[in-house]
Amino acid sequence: MSEKIILASGSPFRKTMLVNAGLDIEAVPANVDERALEAPLKDSGVSPEDVASILAEAKATEVSER
Repeated sequence: MSEKIILASGSPFRKTMLVNAGLDIEAVPANVDERALEAPLKDSGVSPEDVASILAEAKATEVSER
């Protein structure tokens, strides 16, 4: 039996894509203000890849602490 994956996103596209790939998904939207986190990172020259990683970690942390 496979374990359910928690998707810390409210994106219906992401959920559908993962379900179509055969994964057992539970979507749990994170209470994270992405724009508030993103702006200072971009302003300080953080790469888009690192911004995405930082946002993903913030979402995962917020959802896991519930």
